[in-house]
Amino acid sequence: MNIRHFKPLYWIYNLLHYRQLRHNSIAYRKYNLHKPLVASLSSKDFPDKTSKAWLDLEDSATAVNRHPAFAGFSETVREKLLHWSRDGYMILNGFFSSGKCDEVNAEIDRLMQSGRLSFTYGNKLMFAFKKSPLIKSMAQDTLLKDILGCILDKEVVPFQTINFIQAASNVLTPIVFT
Repeated sequence: MNIRHFKPLYWIYNLLHYRQLRHNSIAYRKYNLHKPLVASLSSKDFPDKTSKAWLDLEDSATAVNRHPAFAGFSETVREKLLHWSRDGYMILNGFFSSGKCDEVNAEIDRLMQSGRLSFTYGNKLMFAFKKSPLIKSMAQDTLLKDILGCILDKEVVPFQTINFIQAASNVLTPIVFT
């Protein structure tokens, strides 16, 4: 058994970090979750157990143009959305400028050197947006949230960032910004 799948350890860890979890109580009330803040959550815990992203239920090639936000996107984004069902992912080259990406990499280096950010699970840097206004502003980018909102057909609230030094061992993320 992988130690990461042993739930009592998560409870203990979460109890030790309860102060950092308290802010989640607002979301627990909003989404009608009736579990302790220290408990593990899964999709089964949410009241709406049946909804799926609408573009997983319909073919994006014929459905996405009905979404009210679709017409407001650039031709490149519209084309990627039309191919969402066929491809299962979206690569938006140049979504963030290379200069902005360089700034994030420098910020990550600074956070790591100061000890405010460190690796978890080998090569992952989790929740950097909580320690950096620059990274938070990118995670909260209006166009990014609009694109994700179109795909999911609901308001998107980014709640986590994961930065990788090397991502080859990870499953592909559905949307990749280069």
